[in-house]
Amino acid sequence: MKQEKMIDGVRHVLNPKTGEYLPDTEILKGWTYVLDEENFRYYPIYLREVPIDQISDQERKEFLEMVAESERQSAEEKEILGFTEAEFDIVPEEMRENYYKTALGYWKPIPEELLQEIPHGKYVTMRRNYLLNQNPKEFIWLKNSDQLNKHLTAINLQAHEMEDIIVEKLKENSPEYKEAENQGDYLKTVQLQNSFLKTAEEEILTELIYK
Repeated sequence: MKQEKMIDGVRHVLNPKTGEYLPDTEILKGWTYVLDEENFRYYPIYLREVPIDQISDQERKEFLEMVAESERQSAEEKEILGFTEAEFDIVPEEMRENYYKTALGYWKPIPEELLQEIPHGKYVTMRRNYLLNQNPKEFIWLKNSDQLNKHLTAINLQAHEMEDIIVEKLKENSPEYKEAENQGDYLKTVQLQNSFLKTAEEEILTELIYK
């Protein structure tokens, strides 16, 4: 049960973590804020000054429910997309090695099960050979610092994401592919898809693997 008391005619709620009583409504720099009593954060309910006694309990409840729903959706989106560059900058340095940059430019954690596996696949082989032959200093550093497998796993994840995005874009922009699909010409769609995969691979090698 929340501990509360009235101070100067305003209801205050005890934050159990700090032992401080916080007003449930506050006006700062001309904006009116209400307190979310679950996480003890303030949110602007009005972008102007509104007398506290004019904000009903129902209005406050509905506003905070809307905020909670919005933050839930943002959290789900964050889980799908990952961190932006600015958000990734505040990730502790020692944790960054377990993230990879997605094809859309966000940062996501490498799935735990992949961290336990030895990376494999064509893009892994190509990247390993490139580092070994063209950038041996980086290869040796990654190997000696126990980062090589994480690096190759991250490259592999990003490469396959890029491949999917490029192929889908080529399909969407190809009248020939759409026609073959509409006519049920399976052989033609397979031939075109293989061609798109080849195009995607060339771009991935240039933009990611051989850099």
